[in-house]
Amino acid sequence: MLSEKERKLYIDEVVESFYRKAINDIFIGYQFKKISNKPDNLNQVLSDFKPHLLRIKNFWYQQFSLPSEIETSERTLFHAHDKLNIRRGELGRWMTLFKEELSLSKHEETQGLKNAWLHKIEKFEKAFIKKYFKQ
Repeated sequence: MLSEKERKLYIDEVVESFYRKAINDIFIGYQFKKISNKPDNLNQVLSDFKPHLLRIKNFWYQQFSLPSEIETSERTLFHAHDKLNIRRGELGRWMTLFKEELSLSKHEETQGLKNAWLHKIEKFEKAFIKKYFKQ
């Protein structure tokens, strides 16, 4: 069983590794430029997203009942994405990249958290589809 500190470190690692890929991804990278501290940079780096990464990490801490520095909610999650005008394929790309990132961890001790995380992102995918796309 992972300690609270270890769970937070795992969340941090997954989020940062995912963002390193997603911010310059050929399909969804342009969406991240909208929230970058330096949107004119051709190649984005994690330091361009410090405030955003802090919010994202804290969002995931809360999803797993861990202490957080910033209160977020599903309501604020959707509000933050309303202005992006995301396409269904972009949501699919986000899901693919995130699932790939979770699959990289082969450590036994992260398996339970990884499985719970997969369940949560699938729940959010359904909620995004319901909110943003006609079925």
